[in-house]
Amino acid sequence: MSHSKTQLELNGSQCILHADPESATSVNEGVTLIPWMGDNANLIDRYDVRGHLYSESDFGLRGSESDGEEEEEEEELDKERYMFLTVDELEFEAYLEEEEKRF
Repeated sequence: MSHSKTQLELNGSQCILHADPESATSVNEGVTLIPWMGDNANLIDRYDVRGHLYSESDFGLRGSESDGEEEEEEEELDKERYMFLTVDELEFEAYLEEEEKRF
């Protein structure tokens, strides 16, 4: 397999959709929505995963409580996580090998 930046591989399978006009109408009209945490102003779908959470703190959102060191570490991890989306992996490995030889 060639590791060209222009190479793209797609995989898929056939899918059959069953249209049910009654269900679609009830969803669009909000009949299937339920209040989240008893708040009628905040309606969610009955299959929404948020229905299993009991408070907003369960979302795990980072607030102002994280310190600068944590944020720097998270930024470094994000760089590593997404690096190969912009850098060719083989090219990067060759670069690392050259760096090791220099030191």
